[in-house]
Amino acid sequence: MKHLITITVMLVIALCASCDKKGNNDDENGNNSSNGSSTTVTKKYVVGNFYNENGVQGIVYKITDKDSLHGMIISLDEISNCKWIADTTLEKVETRATDGNNGMDNMDTIKMLNIDDYPAFKWCDSKNTNSVTGWYLPALNELDEIYRVYANTALSFSDSIKTNGGTDFSPLIYWSSTEVPPPSKPISAQTIDFNNGHSDNTPKRTPLSVRAVRAF
Repeated sequence: MKHLITITVMLVIALCASCDKKGNNDDENGNNSSNGSSTTVTKKYVVGNFYNENGVQGIVYKITDKDSLHGMIISLDEISNCKWIADTTLEKVETRATDGNNGMDNMDTIKMLNIDDYPAFKWCDSKNTNSVTGWYLPALNELDEIYRVYANTALSFSDSIKTNGGTDFSPLIYWSSTEVPPPSKPISAQTIDFNNGHSDNTPKRTPLSVRAVRAF
């Protein structure tokens, strides 16, 4: 009788071990597992594509990763006759928003002052509503990248902007967020002429065009 009980217990243990092993194999192979992950399909982009995700719309002007999942967009709209500063009393004020490559850094610098005094920045920041963030006034080199894309693919890029309800670029001068530091007096900011791509130092009180950008 003792031998029979011992054999029965051994069979039960072996059966349980077999079930556990099968369950582990199922999990490892992704079969019959409630914790198995599903594949997420993410849209890929190329320059000129219309971007429309999570309440954000724009036209792609740059891809920043090898998988074409991330990049930069321009706003569909723009504003003209917009000054860098609100009035001439600020023209000698040094903001230290001098980054030539990262307009977001310049935007953060202006926000530490009073963005209401800086209309070009304020217009771009006004797009950051309803849980949307990240819009800013492009730095000089970012604006130059946009001009080069626009100039080299003008027809297709313009068509993409207009087809998706946007306002095309004009052959006018656009503000960057990059300030020209002293000894420039009065302190000016850098601009790019979209008629020919020339950059210049321009008095901040000058009313010019503005376009916003955002990373995705």
